[in-house]
Amino acid sequence: MDEEDRKVLTKHTQRFEEELQVDDLYIALASKGVFDFKVLKETKALETREDQVRSLLQLLMTREGDTLTKFSEALMETDQGHLAELLTTAADSNGDQPDNGLYEDVNADPRMVRTILAVAVTPMRFRDFLLQPGDEVIVVNQESSQWTVVHGTLVGQVDSAGLRVKYEPQDYIVRPPATRPLVRTLVAKVVKPHQASGPYQLTLQGGENVVVIEQPHTGPWTVVCGDQVGRVDPACLELTEGQNVELSLQEQIYKGGHPEVAALNIQGRALHSLPNELFRLTELQHLYLADNLLTSLPDDLLKLPNVVRLDANRNKLRAFPEVLVQMEQLEDLNLGENDFNSLPSDIGKLIKLKKLWLKNLGLSTLPIAVCFLRNLHTLNLHGNRLNGFDDEIVNLTALATLDVSSNQFTKFPKQICALTSLQRLYLGQLHGHKFKVIPDGIANLTQLKVLAVDNNHLTSLPASIGKLENLETFHAHKNKLSAVPDEICQLSKLQSLWLHGNAIRKLPKTLDQLVSLQDLRVEGNPLSYPPMSVCQKGIGAMKKFIQEERELHEMA
Repeated sequence: MDEEDRKVLTKHTQRFEEELQVDDLYIALASKGVFDFKVLKETKALETREDQVRSLLQLLMTREGDTLTKFSEALMETDQGHLAELLTTAADSNGDQPDNGLYEDVNADPRMVRTILAVAVTPMRFRDFLLQPGDEVIVVNQESSQWTVVHGTLVGQVDSAGLRVKYEPQDYIVRPPATRPLVRTLVAKVVKPHQASGPYQLTLQGGENVVVIEQPHTGPWTVVCGDQVGRVDPACLELTEGQNVELSLQEQIYKGGHPEVAALNIQGRALHSLPNELFRLTELQHLYLADNLLTSLPDDLLKLPNVVRLDANRNKLRAFPEVLVQMEQLEDLNLGENDFNSLPSDIGKLIKLKKLWLKNLGLSTLPIAVCFLRNLHTLNLHGNRLNGFDDEIVNLTALATLDVSSNQFTKFPKQICALTSLQRLYLGQLHGHKFKVIPDGIANLTQLKVLAVDNNHLTSLPASIGKLENLETFHAHKNKLSAVPDEICQLSKLQSLWLHGNAIRKLPKTLDQLVSLQDLRVEGNPLSYPPMSVCQKGIGAMKKFIQEERELHEMA
């Protein structure tokens, strides 16, 4: 740490003593090679938090190299970004812009590794298990829509659409757009055998090719070898020359599928604006811009007349981009999780739209024009502030999927019962207002395969639910149900039934007629029939119990 960095730490010592939380910080610093665990254990043994903080700051000042940067990164990782911002003043006071680690300096060592953190926003298959929303991963390859990520000690590929890149405050500094991925890893050859001598270390025989994903200044490097992740002594490695050649956008276009489409994925690259090269790619049909830092979209997008799918999800768009209403060829548009909360009345010009994703925007109303997008097949309005629909929504005669979960409905929107083409309906209200009744008109939705009404205040279910002959999934968990209608047992195609977290005492005595049922959850209910001891043994045991009870009753 140089003298300027020490001055910054000294200047803010009092602030750190008052606010710094050290428990998780110890682990973050040790993982970055700033200290070993023995030193941190001795510091943590001090009696008061203030003493621990003072000792920690003194130790930091004795360390060489980019200690201040690693300290800042550790603060960000432990949700103390407000303190990390104090450390940027050293660069700012010298007239320099802080290095965010996402763009290369002209004098930077081309052999330095760079990875980024991302968080799962939807359940995703990862190896042999599911990544759950909120799970963090390290992204180590970003060159297609299937990103290579590390989670724990496992490496695998996941759909980038299910990830949200975690940016730091420095990343909001406006810089020229870069077309390369934020991620950069290095290929190395194992030139000497490496024997695992500690936790998370790999045993390598020599001759293997590995990908380096972390390069602390001291200590072992983290590498990926096949489907394994672990640490290796860098003395056993030899970096391969001629890496990290930047590809043009033209070279990054992917062509595939049936029928074949030309797609470009520049998701998660901290773009504040779109590069001019993009607007020369007139053959593009699918364009993925999600997880950037765009505040608007330029009129130059009109130079891409073949784009039918546009994903600008999770950016910083301040208003619905006006240019989009002129792109009448669009069929799939995703603008969810941006910074605007209203839609233009002329959105009705997008008459070819088949899929419209408007998740988590804070919308309180829908312009009536949306109700006349007659080709709309999928409409996602999750996480908004809607409390009802216009009667004109009945004009969405092709609508098959409607997600209006986590809105502000105090009553089940009766207009939905007129959408007879619906196959998937999501009305779970995890937060905010909730509704108490499902209307009998639900029986009109005979094409429904999925119905989710979880996390509401339902006290009963209508008998008419038994007319949903195509229903395969029904989720009504975490309501206030005291009973389940016998008619539900008429649903011969029902495969998944979630009723956990209610007040149900008895299940229907014809439950064994649900011949397709594979997934039943009833925990968290005061069940007496069947007894919970039977329910815990699974669907087969429950059906057997019901059948035996019926036989005994008939014999009597």
